[in-house]
Amino acid sequence: MSDFSHLTRQQNLIGGAWCDADNASTLDVTDPATDKVIATVPNAGTRETRRAIDAAHATFPAYSTMPLGQRVALMRKLHDAILDNLDPMAAMMTAEQGKPLAEARAEVASSAAYVLWFAEEARPFRHPHRQPRGNSGHLRDRTRQGLFALPDQGGRGRGARGHHHDPHGRGDGAAAGTDLVRPEPRLAGR
Repeated sequence: MSDFSHLTRQQNLIGGAWCDADNASTLDVTDPATDKVIATVPNAGTRETRRAIDAAHATFPAYSTMPLGQRVALMRKLHDAILDNLDPMAAMMTAEQGKPLAEARAEVASSAAYVLWFAEEARPFRHPHRQPRGNSGHLRDRTRQGLFALPDQGGRGRGARGHHHDPHGRGDGAAAGTDLVRPEPRLAGR
């Protein structure tokens, strides 16, 4: 199995700075097959989540005015970095979750594909436009929505790897704390 230690950072990244939980509490992430602790992560709460959302919100105006080509290039760079680290990321998922290595590799590759898909989806968001919504004949505007937090659905630590947002809502619950994502426009009003 690949070594994944170069991928781990056992802190939160909030507003461009690495930090521990405000109350200094942590969670151990264990290998379910061996009960060995493979990481210790901050047990972040509401205050850290609020700061992360505020920092992302403060950054959003500058990001949203960044030329489209630069935003797409950043997403493609992330896609390439995920694929460059496919084996160590899959090994980390296997150690953390106990899933078969082949399944973990497929999930990492799928995550990279989602990043690339979202990079290409950014193109229609360059300027708001109207499009039909289903068969109802109603039109809706598609514009950038900003950020929101998704609380942990599974109650398990995730080590230090970034967990992808699942646009299909399967909610596998591997995230500890929160993930910041751009909401799908069709869900933004709910």
